Amino acid sequence: MIRNPDLVDSLEKYYVNTRVIESNEQLESAQIDEYREAQSSIFQTKVFLSMFDSTLESTTIRRPLGKPSLLTYDAGLINKLCLKLHFWQRNAKGVYIFLINAKHLAENLISMIQKENHLE
Repeated sequence: MIRNPDLVDSLEKYYVNTRVIESNEQLESAQIDEYREAQSSIFQTKVFLSMFDSTLESTTIRRPLGKPSLLTYDAGLINKLCLKLHFWQRNAKGVYIFLINAKHLAENLISMIQKENHLE
């Protein structure tokens, strides 16, 4: 049983923060899926394939040769893709901020537990 109310409060804050991170990561995964789906209406798959090195060891992405055409120049579809990217990036930044906060909460929690239990 934990008797120190500050320690209990710190544990609860850390727990809530990790739940928010999990929720936002699930949202980010769904946003990535939506973004990929929107890309398929605008970009040619063969162009994407030509941009990547075919070896498993490489993570190199090359600029496409020439100026490949899009499947469509529909402003509405392009805007929809851009908005999906915007929301994905915004959520990713939020996850990053919560991860930084979780690190600080964890460090504080470890320090409090060490003091509470007279550990070094």
